[in-house]
Amino acid sequence: MLGESFRSLVDRGVIRSPKKVDFLSIPERNCFEHYARILEGILKYRHLDAVFLQAGPTATVLASELRAEHGLLAYDVGSLNVSLQKAAAVHNISF
Repeated sequence: MLGESFRSLVDRGVIRSPKKVDFLSIPERNCFEHYARILEGILKYRHLDAVFLQAGPTATVLASELRAEHGLLAYDVGSLNVSLQKAAAVHNISF
């Protein structure tokens, strides 16, 4: 949806409530072709509280697997970044 990335929203202070945020870069297209690499990259992180995924339909499948197979709290956040960006711009708030 061409909104700012979550990384950009954290860098700009729109999202500032988490104590620590790490990012894993994933391809902008054809994410499912890189499914195994993305999953491996996520699982390399230790002590995750939650995983927020933005990878089209691949995020839905990943979120399900991360929960069912690895016991991780995982969300497919779709275009949430666009909503947060707009709320910050219109109402001057942060999260």
